[in-house]
Amino acid sequence: RTSGNAVTVTIAESPCLVQTITPTSITCETGSYKSRSVQAKVKVFINSSGYAIGTVYFHYIDLWSSIWTWGGYQPPDVGTLVVVSDGVTVYLDIETPILKVLIIDNATLIFDDSQDVTLNVEYIIIVNDGHLQVGTESIPFRHRGVITMYGQLRSIELPIFGAKVLAVRAGTVDMHGIPNALTWTKLRSTAYNGSSTITLLESVNWTVNSQIIIATTGDRFSQKETEIRQITNISSDGLTL
Repeated sequence: RTSGNAVTVTIAESPCLVQTITPTSITCETGSYKSRSVQAKVKVFINSSGYAIGTVYFHYIDLWSSIWTWGGYQPPDVGTLVVVSDGVTVYLDIETPILKVLIIDNATLIFDDSQDVTLNVEYIIIVNDGHLQVGTESIPFRHRGVITMYGQLRSIELPIFGAKVLAVRAGTVDMHGIPNALTWTKLRSTAYNGSSTITLLESVNWTVNSQIIIATTGDRFSQKETEIRQITNISSDGLTL
């Protein structure tokens, strides 16, 4: 067992004040950092043994909800043109009002995966190695991430891109949700008119608030009988919605 005085933790050459130590973990508090955004390895130095071997990284980033991300002003309001640039990484941790334009220019916007997040905007433009991330292939987004685009018939069209658009030019978009083991299945029993539950033939890992389509079982003239419903509850065995 090692005391806090015998352990030094640094991140990007900046000290991280040790709070607690257990045989399997160290808790420390970061201080201010000279740069706005950087991802760096966490270095743990034990006085009696040297540097611990590990591949843990910490990310200094800016929270969308913080006034310090916006120069001491409140986060962007309705109708604002927002520019995230100069290599900055911003963590979207609130639902935004309806923004006019969001430009991600040589910067990164990451959806916070500790909660449901919604981005409301009329135009999104990602350029010069800009990056929009809603989960990654290795770590899928576990919550509900929504991007709602706004516009109307007379919205101004941007050259090349158009209106009500998520436009990417020399940038990247990552959107990865939790994979569904099954994307479709059959009913185990008849769902009668007015029923509020259905029983499935196979167990599913779908989530509450997800939308499902219950297809018609009639002839080719019954297409309008197909229904869209929202899941409000799921049984523990994944068979009853």
